[in-house]
Amino acid sequence: MKTPWRSPAGENEKGLTLVELMVVLGIISILGAVAFSMAASTVPRYNLRAEARELVINFKKAKLEAMKRRRDVVLAFTPGVGTEGGSYQIFADADGNRTYSAGVDTHLGFQTMRPFVLLTNITFTGNNTWYDSRGMVTAAKTGRCEIRMSDGSNRYRLVLSTTGAARVEASKDGGTTWTVQ
Repeated sequence: MKTPWRSPAGENEKGLTLVELMVVLGIISILGAVAFSMAASTVPRYNLRAEARELVINFKKAKLEAMKRRRDVVLAFTPGVGTEGGSYQIFADADGNRTYSAGVDTHLGFQTMRPFVLLTNITFTGNNTWYDSRGMVTAAKTGRCEIRMSDGSNRYRLVLSTTGAARVEASKDGGTTWTVQ
């Protein structure tokens, strides 16, 4: 009868074999690659949603500031170029010309789009809109602006009504269909 094979170190040997170690490293690297690809596709969507929320907050801030200061508060948009970029500025318009004048108008905020986000399709006249001292918007100041991912797949647009309410709509099909958020 043959005796079973025994390790030279004895029966109490502890540790991993090289094969076991390579299997574990292979599994970890596969899981890491999957996690990285999921995170890489999630960041642009997160930036887009965060930018949409920030846009709504800033419209509400402008409305409240207009009522508090009893003067027009302007949101002046600069569209992005290419696949990302764009910005908007918020200021209390002291001289009534709807253009920021340093030393005259009160600067209330400036927002630059996050990476992978494009500000586009601005329908406000002159890329500006403003709230009057009552927090209202006339028909001439209504419109919308759109933010989208660099690849154009997911989009949000903010629609401003004459009551001063800002409504957010979303599209996941490149702008063909929109749903109110």
